Amino acid sequence: PGQPPHTTLLGGYMRAHQITIYVTGSEIQSPTTPAWITSLLTSVTVPVPITGHALGNVIKNFTFADVRFTLPDPGADPGTPDSEPKVSATITAVITLPDEMNFSVDVQRVRATSDVFYQKRKMGELNIRHWQPATSTPLGKEGGKPLLLVESDVKDAPLTITDDDVFADVLQTLLFRQKVTLNVKAKVDVEIDTALGALPVQEIPAEGEVPVKRGF
Repeated sequence: PGQPPHTTLLGGYMRAHQITIYVTGSEIQSPTTPAWITSLLTSVTVPVPITGHALGNVIKNFTFADVRFTLPDPGADPGTPDSEPKVSATITAVITLPDEMNFSVDVQRVRATSDVFYQKRKMGELNIRHWQPATSTPLGKEGGKPLLLVESDVKDAPLTITDDDVFADVLQTLLFRQKVTLNVKAKVDVEIDTALGALPVQEIPAEGEVPVKRGF
């Protein structure tokens, strides 16, 4: 609701929705067009069904690079942003575009919400709520589908801990090993810049690994 029609169309297409566009004749016709033809055209509406394509594996190789993990401020009030650990990283993802999308696209911004796991146990939630600047680079095609490499630098994104025991295990591992690998299951929003304007596509599923270096 409240989205421009072209945004709704693209979002529905990439979620495999059955979309129907209704085409009707325009009231603006050539001065030489008989009135009865104009009346007939404006009274006829033709439905045009368009079947979208499921997102499926639209995001490939979703990773976090150069991850830095920062402990919360011990003097911060509980429930405030400073009381949560912070994550800084470079997010990289390869997006598989629908093969019908044979025009130039560019990703300008990204954001994401992620569940973070350690050894298959959920540790917390990483919420990059605000749009982050991104760059994109075409990578050619795979199986006839265009590929797009998207990169975005994220600084001090808050990590909400949902299981203190798992978090304690991660800290202990970092103390002795210097590095630990987490897993994320994310829903990613991207803003695609096209000839039609900026088109946000929301909640694209993605999974990947987060190699975390000790930042303390």
